[in-house]
Amino acid sequence: MSAPNTTSQDRKVKFGESSELLVASRFLAHGLVAGQLPRGYKSDDLYVELGKEAFHVQVKTRVGPKSWPTGLNIVGEVKRVYALVHYRSLKPEDLIEPVIYLVPSLVVKHAVETHTRHYRKSHPNQKGPGVPAVADPWREQEKMERAGYGKGWLDERYREQWTAFMSGRLA
Repeated sequence: MSAPNTTSQDRKVKFGESSELLVASRFLAHGLVAGQLPRGYKSDDLYVELGKEAFHVQVKTRVGPKSWPTGLNIVGEVKRVYALVHYRSLKPEDLIEPVIYLVPSLVVKHAVETHTRHYRKSHPNQKGPGVPAVADPWREQEKMERAGYGKGWLDERYREQWTAFMSGRLA
């Protein structure tokens, strides 16, 4: 149930904010320092300290099929991880147990570029850049499997990888 006089955009923003707080709480539960960055800060949502290192986390939320629009992938001056939050549906029982995929930004960048390249080859008349997204399964299934991003790639490598993140083995 939504509050009176709220728009669908208001609900979408609040749902995204709730995912950011969820991811921050998971980092905190694992003993790390984590908090929200100011809204609009270089498109990053969270700040996490792991020992002497600091990470920025971009949180993306999806309900239904596993596909998260990423926009431009920022790779550069800070260490960055994507936290891809997946809810099966908006039913109350599905809101309790979302799955979080922790994916390094370089992996997101490579996966999105690979998919975009294959998609453009099979859709040569497509105008504009389209919407860069991380998805599972990919539309270009066979080609993406050869590149290491076939069906289930997120579950196999990045599902709930809190321990791998904390030990520095998330790659």
